[in-house]
Amino acid sequence: MSRLMKKSPHTTDTNPEAYRGYRSRLEGVRAPYVRPYSPSDPWFPTSIVMIWNRRYAARHNVLQGRSDGTGWILADTIARDILVERNRLRDAAVPQLPEWKPEETKYVQEYLTRETDPCVASLSDLCDCGPSIRMLWSEAKQQGLPDLEAFLYIVKWAHHRPVVWDQDDLRKKRGSPKSDPKVSSRLKKPMEWHRAEDLSIPWTSESEGEIWQIRLNDYPDEWMYSTACV
Repeated sequence: MSRLMKKSPHTTDTNPEAYRGYRSRLEGVRAPYVRPYSPSDPWFPTSIVMIWNRRYAARHNVLQGRSDGTGWILADTIARDILVERNRLRDAAVPQLPEWKPEETKYVQEYLTRETDPCVASLSDLCDCGPSIRMLWSEAKQQGLPDLEAFLYIVKWAHHRPVVWDQDDLRKKRGSPKSDPKVSSRLKKPMEWHRAEDLSIPWTSESEGEIWQIRLNDYPDEWMYSTACV
């Protein structure tokens, strides 16, 4: 049975537990009904933001929990804090609000402030758990997409199925190990890791003439860590 939130605020969760719970939530819970407004309707942008918010709120529930003390509580606070910082820095680079009509922006702002446990209270808020509406809109516009397709670009992000989920399913079906046995064997040996400034590759190690990296992925859509020898 999927868990929508932690029942106890006093226990912590491992990265794999929260990752699987996040996936279970998105796959097992029926998406809320969103009225299919016409693109010409001033409520249309709000309907898109509602779809975005479902995905973003699920990510927020893993990385930041909820204001009432429930939600996932990651034991791995070091990686969580790095991810949150990385997301905030990326979002801060896109301060420009979407150039929507005043009435459209007004309705979106009203929706965000009405949320009982808002992850984002305004379009201008920095998003530390995933891409904001501003960021996704900017990406779409940089690709030259017209407004309607830019809105659909946001929907695509909200509904996308990470490739790693299908890889996980295939691995389980085949009975394959979670990681490359050669990599697992190498990592069992003593290695001295050094903190790097790169928020995507925060740890590196040099051993036996090899340079190893620990990378932070797009958690919780992906596993928290991956390793590589470069």
